[in-house]
Amino acid sequence: MIEIRLFKGIINPGVYFEEFRNGEHIKGFFTKLMLVLGLSIIIALISSYAGIGTEQIHWYMDTTKNEKLEMAKVLFGIGHLVSSLLFPLVYMFFFTVMYWIFFHDIPFKKMFFVQLFSVSLLLIEKYLLYPLQLFLGIGRESSPFGLGVLTQLLTDHSFMLHFISYFSIFFIWAAMVQLISLIKLSQRSVKYCLTIVVCMNLLYILCGTVFRIIIEELRIII
Repeated sequence: MIEIRLFKGIINPGVYFEEFRNGEHIKGFFTKLMLVLGLSIIIALISSYAGIGTEQIHWYMDTTKNEKLEMAKVLFGIGHLVSSLLFPLVYMFFFTVMYWIFFHDIPFKKMFFVQLFSVSLLLIEKYLLYPLQLFLGIGRESSPFGLGVLTQLLTDHSFMLHFISYFSIFFIWAAMVQLISLIKLSQRSVKYCLTIVVCMNLLYILCGTVFRIIIEELRIII
């Protein structure tokens, strides 16, 4: 039996997933999953209370009744909570299904467990970015952890800004954890694992970018 240890799996994935491969029974997954979901909801509640992401609502303060503005804020808060709850689950299911297509030698259940480590890193990034959003008004597109700022100097194209903003230290770190876990848990070559990880992460980024562009076009705040 092996216990889910998020910190060890993130900091020393090579050693941890070597042990994980030999473990027949996994302990503590549900507890850690609830922890991740709980932390994701907490950051959503704090962000909604602080008004982060409601800039578009405030643009209409002079032309819209206060009642409608307050209702818009409530709906924004609910939408933010729902998206924060769904994000870890969607991320985990997306990569589990995509990777399992190419790695049938890894049990589906174990593949799902592995994604918890990667999504935890993205959650850590959200917590570190929060103070910058609150005090400096810096969004993900301008995050100091990624390439968004550099991209803004080169282009103002909305698609490129969203696409490149995904490439952060934590996103790459999460992809590396995925790569190491696949190498340790499967019988495939390093080259094969690297190719699949790069392609699946690019597909995830592409889907996320298209989704955000559609949301912007529909003028929906998430």
